Amino acid sequence: MEELSEMIVQKQLGYNKKPIIILNTNGFYNKLNEFFEEIIEQKFANKNMRKIYFIAQSPTEVIEYLKNYEPSVLDVDKNAIYAR
Repeated sequence: MEELSEMIVQKQLGYNKKPIIILNTNGFYNKLNEFFEEIIEQKFANKNMRKIYFIAQSPTEVIEYLKNYEPSVLDVDKNAIYAR
């Protein structure tokens, strides 16, 4: 968890443009995704936070995401991800 949090923060600050992918094998990370959604719903983070990471349900989704991945402005726009 510490490493994932660190990578998300690095991406928010523009230090990292690499994709962050969570492989949700057998729904293992469902609760983490629910937690992230609660953070957004409670306005502790902007909905654009969802664009910082990708939750894949299968290895095939991971490969497809990587094939099409392009860093976007939101990946490095730290003001776009904070709640207002």
